[in-house]
Amino acid sequence: MEGNKIKTNILIAGKSGVGKSSLLNYIFGEEVAETGAGKPVTAEGLHEYSFELKDNDRISFSICDSWGLEPDKADKWHKQIIDKVAEYDKHSIKEWFSTIIYCLSADSDRVEDFEISIINDLIAEKNNVNVVITHCKSENDDRAERMKRRIVEDGGVSADSVIFVNNYEKKLISGEVKKFGREEVVNCIIRNLWNNYKVKVPYKIKEHANEMFRSEHDKLHDMVASTSFVLRKHHKLDEFEEKINNEFSVFVIKSVMKLNSEFNDAYNYYQQLSKEYYTIVFGMDTLKLLNDPIMFFDATKAFKEEVSQQVERIAESTGKILKFMNQDVTKELMKKLFAEIKINIKRAKDIKNDLHETVDKYIVRTRSTVLEEVEKTEEKLLAIEIKI
Repeated sequence: MEGNKIKTNILIAGKSGVGKSSLLNYIFGEEVAETGAGKPVTAEGLHEYSFELKDNDRISFSICDSWGLEPDKADKWHKQIIDKVAEYDKHSIKEWFSTIIYCLSADSDRVEDFEISIINDLIAEKNNVNVVITHCKSENDDRAERMKRRIVEDGGVSADSVIFVNNYEKKLISGEVKKFGREEVVNCIIRNLWNNYKVKVPYKIKEHANEMFRSEHDKLHDMVASTSFVLRKHHKLDEFEEKINNEFSVFVIKSVMKLNSEFNDAYNYYQQLSKEYYTIVFGMDTLKLLNDPIMFFDATKAFKEEVSQQVERIAESTGKILKFMNQDVTKELMKKLFAEIKINIKRAKDIKNDLHETVDKYIVRTRSTVLEEVEKTEEKLLAIEIKI
């Protein structure tokens, strides 16, 4: 929010000559961007501008304009666009791109494969991609309709997110063509102010949750690897169980606090956006999660038949070894001693392997429980509509 205004970030991209600058001038009603005729006008890189709409005093527009793609620089251009979106996604949600406008020209009568590729990549990250087809001769231009079909079928863009635009009044043999499409583009941008976030926020939260669980998974496996289960130290199993549960309780508390803060960030933005909003309780209940039996790591119960029996065997082997050590050492006795030690070591390794497997199952189970809670909150988020 800037004063009483809502700020929205928009990324605009497309090949050289498709009319990105002309589109901006048409939308904002002034010569805000330099235009050219089929040549790169915007210098290489991504450039940011701030615009206002004369007929809307509630929203300020921050435009990130990409340089027009040239055929020999497709990979570099693709990477810059994806990197820029990822950079904005690291900030507070109000700094994300609420709309990404990809421009195509009806005059080209085609959509390149690399353009479908970048649209796919942007949509995969739950970005709201709107395709604007410029230079349309009419609101049902045959060329634009063919391009729209390809965009919907191969690009994954919804049909109502493809907008036909003509920003020049023309006199053709078939008649006069008036400007059209501005209102649809502006309405789409305003609609995206909330719709983009309520879809993308849960996606990003799940992404962050999975990252945290991956990190915790590695930490728990390190704990297994560094714990000794040999000879008479089988009591360490109980100590290990307690250590795991203490570690995981701290992890759950920190994780849920972080995930809840991201949900609340979305709700606070919603409150700023909407003229009419209602109270909704966002977030997960940390205590409820911690008290869920599924969150408890029971090392003994988890592999009762395997580990407990092996621990008993280790204790039995330990007794045999101690018994051997009280006898006179003979060659035959040494062979038996080494045989028992080898068996003992193997069984200790078996315990570690079982523990590693149990940790894997535990992480999968607890991650699923947390993500179920995330999805319950996601349902509340998706149900919210705004009036701007």
